[in-house]
Amino acid sequence: MIPAPHCELKTGNTYLRTSGAKKVVGFKPKITCDEVMDTISLTGQMYAVIGGTTTAHGDAPTSTNAGQVSVENKQIGYNCNGTGNTVWFGRASVNAVWRGIPQAAVVDSPTATLPCGV
Repeated sequence: MIPAPHCELKTGNTYLRTSGAKKVVGFKPKITCDEVMDTISLTGQMYAVIGGTTTAHGDAPTSTNAGQVSVENKQIGYNCNGTGNTVWFGRASVNAVWRGIPQAAVVDSPTATLPCGV
């Protein structure tokens, strides 16, 4: 049996973008494998932690690639609603296929307290 390729899913930091008119909290996960994958789908979602409860916010966009070794998702973000300090993190979920064999992983980005209300 051939061992599956090594893949690494990195989330990067949770950060606040201020380049546009609105403040947006986000992160940019990327998966890189040491062999070409049939397909790679990388979905990201922002989460806020308020009073010990974690809730999803914003869209959960997916970036997909086929016949490549990596994919990065730069579309993940939540438009802040005010400037109240909130604990945020992103969750990256990847579904990949290598030689017809499905693989999956989920990784959370580091939490960050940012002036971005929900």
